[in-house]
Amino acid sequence: MRMMICNPWLFWNWFIKHHEKYKYPSKLTSKERLHWDKLLQREVYTLCFEHLFAEVICDEPASKARMIISAHGNPKKFEKLELCMEAAPHIEGWEFQAFYPPMPAEAGTRHNYPSVTTMPDEIWFSPVELIPDSGRYNIELYVHENVPVSWEIQGAATQMMFNLLGEKIGGLYVRKVSVSHLTEVARNIQQTLLPMTKLPEYIKPDDRLGMSIDPQGGFIKPGGK
Repeated sequence: MRMMICNPWLFWNWFIKHHEKYKYPSKLTSKERLHWDKLLQREVYTLCFEHLFAEVICDEPASKARMIISAHGNPKKFEKLELCMEAAPHIEGWEFQAFYPPMPAEAGTRHNYPSVTTMPDEIWFSPVELIPDSGRYNIELYVHENVPVSWEIQGAATQMMFNLLGEKIGGLYVRKVSVSHLTEVARNIQQTLLPMTKLPEYIKPDDRLGMSIDPQGGFIKPGGK
């Protein structure tokens, strides 16, 4: 078993030596691509910090490739992710980015939850219920009665929400997401419902974007102060 070192510089030195394997995936067989992808995840996990994830986006023959390093929306890992990114080198033809940015709600959800056919505009929330708890939101989403409230719709709806908000805003501002049927909505709330695609208009960033979350759920300023 490989020992964790937690030295981002070692990870980036490793990547400098092997970055061409990731920039030109068409030169590799599918087996080789899988091998190098597993190596990338292993290196970022053991040499940067556990629970971080790296994805390379390369649309050949584009002039630049992009690597995104993510904490899977876990704000307790945000500070370590940013420490990893501070050590990122300059490599010609590459861009390095911390956190997944906002993207279309459906990105990746059909792949991860193939049984879910509910569209983002068929999932609702109420701005009236967006009351922050210690600066973070417990978000209640609603679906039609014919949609089973299962772990699949829960997972798909949560991923759609994080896609819309982006990883950092979603991680810092959202504490919990739950899904219920429209029939469970109080009558006075029903009149305020909006499609979840409107969520970014109501959850907007403030000075917390430079912070992370401690084990108790509180905010930590940069440097742990």
